[in-house]
Amino acid sequence: MVQDKPGVVAAVSDRLAHESISIESFLQMPGHEGPSVPIVLTTQSCARAALEKAVEAIQRLDVVAEPPYVMPIEESGHRARTWSKG
Repeated sequence: MVQDKPGVVAAVSDRLAHESISIESFLQMPGHEGPSVPIVLTTQSCARAALEKAVEAIQRLDVVAEPPYVMPIEESGHRARTWSKG
């Protein structure tokens, strides 16, 4: 959950980019009422340590309404990817 205001996606993306993590998809859930909105993003494969550092930095953003939730995604025959919701 993040505040619904300009610059939020840029701030989250910047923290991921700082750890060399690429976003695979990004979704802001439509139709949510209130000052905060849920966002869901998936990243390309990345090191767990880098993701943890990025999530810590994202959590410190003043636009984050709730701590991010991270869930690994396993794909048959592929390396694990990470799904982060914040």
